[in-house]
Amino acid sequence: RCKVPTLSELALLVDRLAIMKYNRLELDTEHTYAFVGHELVWADASPMTADQYKRLDSMCRFAGIELVANINSLGHMERWLRYPQYQYLAESKAPFIDPLGNLRKFPTTLFPDEAAADFMDGLYAQFFENFTSGKVNIGGDEPWELGMGRSKSLCKCASDKYLLYIEHLKRLNNRVNARGFQAYFWADVLMQKPEYAKLIPENMTPVVWGYYLDHPYREQCAYMNSVGREFFVAPGTSTWNSFGSRWDCARENINTACGCAREFGADYADIARVLSETPPPEGRFELIERDGVKFIVDFAHTPDGLENVLLQARKLTEGRLIAVFGCGGDRDRGKRPLMGAIASEYADEVLITSDNPRGEKREDIARDIIAGTDGGARVMLDRREALQEACNAARAGDTVVIAGKGSEKYIEEKGVKTYFDDVEVLKEILAKK
Repeated sequence: RCKVPTLSELALLVDRLAIMKYNRLELDTEHTYAFVGHELVWADASPMTADQYKRLDSMCRFAGIELVANINSLGHMERWLRYPQYQYLAESKAPFIDPLGNLRKFPTTLFPDEAAADFMDGLYAQFFENFTSGKVNIGGDEPWELGMGRSKSLCKCASDKYLLYIEHLKRLNNRVNARGFQAYFWADVLMQKPEYAKLIPENMTPVVWGYYLDHPYREQCAYMNSVGREFFVAPGTSTWNSFGSRWDCARENINTACGCAREFGADYADIARVLSETPPPEGRFELIERDGVKFIVDFAHTPDGLENVLLQARKLTEGRLIAVFGCGGDRDRGKRPLMGAIASEYADEVLITSDNPRGEKREDIARDIIAGTDGGARVMLDRREALQEACNAARAGDTVVIAGKGSEKYIEEKGVKTYFDDVEVLKEILAKK
């Protein structure tokens, strides 16, 4: 809702998540999507576009990550409701003081009726087409004004606002289902009246979440388990209103949430079995072992990506770490010496080869990479020969990282794409040893 990551930054995030074996990504969205007909709301928000989301979805599928749609559908709507054109949808007027003690200058919550559900359905129609997962997190968290404004007259007692909330979730769920999607929602409101969990449609999945170490994960998970609901546990990483120095809180939250998930139904044996039977994403930290040597083929083609894959490879390595990589031509020249420096820092041996030279000379690209190394790197411009040399040099306990192409199956040079598959060539070389 504030700073929106660029597509290149999101690509780096996907690389990191793939290396760490995360398999689900959501971008919490309030107004930062270029909805047609609602330009007033997102004009100054550098919004994600349909093309960008579709490209991100493709990146995620390539990396074995499920990109799940995420769009706030009840609370967190102040970027919409600040404008007169949308205030007919608001639960109440502003200013008001929210439960956290903050002065809110604009309404934040939709009045829970058919008009609000139809409004969201119009946004769903545009937003959902960018996602292949068939899943959406509709938010539902922190509807601060619910029961305080237009809906106050509908609440004969304080708990009636929770029934209004659930009825509105059902409206939204019907519209989500009609579009072939499955709904998830944040469970903070539901956890205020957990006995109402039985009223939520079975095909909606609540997500238990919290920011801080004192969050009652165990109590909430225990209740959801007792009423037979499937649910997600989402540990806060303590990055809310922060930019660092809170890893101790984040780590403990993650440990607590994972422990609760295991205690209340996440079967680690089943998870391990499924993971063992699931082929890894092609060209993403793809591991091949032969005679005590580990070979890792990865798409890493940026400084950040190369650093991540070498750091992870080092953890698996008893002997030497050998890096084989190049850089593409007609692309960002500035990253070449950076990647050379990273390879020199993290690998014991570095073989610089070609990637996709395109319109540049292979030797010119290699020279740019070498400028960042410590001087110990070797250059072998023929990629097949470089892979052969790495295989010849590797001994039991060593790890060879072959970076830059991953599942890409060609080398592009002077306008011609020639078939080349790192994994296929590597297996051919190993078969002849």
